[in-house]
Order: sequence, then C-alpha cells, then structure tokens
Amino acid sequence: MVNKLSSEEISILLEMRIFAYSFLKHALYIEPSREFLKAVIENNAVESFPFTEKSELINEGIIQINSFLKENNVLEISEYEKLHWDYTRMFIGPNSLPVPPWESVYLNKDRLVFQKETFEVRKNYLKYYFISKNYPREPDDHIGIELDFMCRLNKIAMENNEIQNTNKLLEVLNDQESFLREHILKWIPDFSISMINSSNTEFYRGIAKILKGYVEVDYLILKELIERST
Repeated sequence: MVNKLSSEEISILLEMRIFAYSFLKHALYIEPSREFLKAVIENNAVESFPFTEKSELINEGIIQINSFLKENNVLEISEYEKLHWDYTRMFIGPNSLPVPPWESVYLNKDRLVFQKETFEVRKNYLKYYFISKNYPREPDDHIGIELDFMCRLNKIAMENNEIQNTNKLLEVLNDQESFLREHILKWIPDFSISMINSSNTEFYRGIAKILKGYVEVDYLILKELIERST
C-alpha cells in the first residue's frame, strides 16, 4: 500500500514546483534584463533550484551557469549585451531562428507556427481561463507560455490543497500530467538539445540542461503526487 502524503508534504512539493517553473519561465519567455540577472545572482536562484538529487542533467546545468556567472560579470554592459544577443539570436531574430520557441515547429513536418498543436494547447488553457498577455498575436505554444501555464496550475493546486479540496487538487494534477505528456515532453527535449547546440554562452546551455532534466523529473514527481494524494 502506498503511503499517502500529508497536506504539508504536498504543499512543499508544490512550492518547489512553482519555483522551478517560475524560474524557467522567466529565463526563457522574455529577453534577459539586468534586473532579472541581478536577482538571480543575489538570491542564489540557480543554487536553489530543486530536485537536483533526482537529475544529473539539472546538476550539470547548475554547474555550467554558476561557472559562467563567476567568470563573466553579466551586470557589466558589454557582457550583458553578449548574453542578451545570445537570447535574441536564438529566439527572436532578425535572421532565421536556430531555436524556434514554439511547440508546433517541432511537431509538424512543415515546421510552421499556429498549427494544430497551437490550438490543442489553447484548449488546455481555456479550461482554466488562462490567456497569455500577447494573445492572439503570439502563438499559444511558446515555451514561456507553456511553462507559465504549468506554474499557474501549480498555484491552483496549492490553493485547493490548502482548503483540502482533494477532488479539485487531483483534477488539476491530472491535467498537469496530461499537459506534460501530450505537449511539453513531446518537444522540449528536442528544443533543449537545439538550444545546447546553438547557444554561444554557457548560461543558456545550462538553462537548456536544467529545462530538459526538470520536465523529465517533474513528470515522475507528478505521477507520485497523484498516486499518493488519494
């Protein structure tokens, strides 16, 4: 018989998952600001990333990022601009993108945006009245939006755990498991590998490793949460 998790244990896991998805969302959804980088450094955000004991890939990414930040003062303008350009070149342009940040590009043969994958993702969002701030100009299946959605569902799960609404908590966890399985895990591993191969900085190579390692680990954590919350 599987031991049931206490409400406190569930809250701890959800808080760790909120932190992980929030960190990755901020790292990948928008161009890096000096304010964000300063917060990462001052708050030891990379060292605080959870579940390192469950993934060698997460550990590798953390080591790469820490080494990069020690060797490069990214708050100094010239170093900051190099990092900023690395993000812009991979995800924004102006030239052909080496790392397109949209799910549909990886899952359809024409490598186009606003394909069926985009609208399937949108259906998941609508159940929770989740709309991205750039809707409808930006495809719903952008990496940052999908990570933001997972972060939002974690917060909803936390709210229901606090009021001990087990049925709703399980519904949200099952929706997360389905979204990971049907969307995130189908393309983020390839996205991460492309990022590792294309990045000019150890910072984003490290982010890519943490991302790939984390979504793989999180699927197992979710399965355990669902099993041990009933």
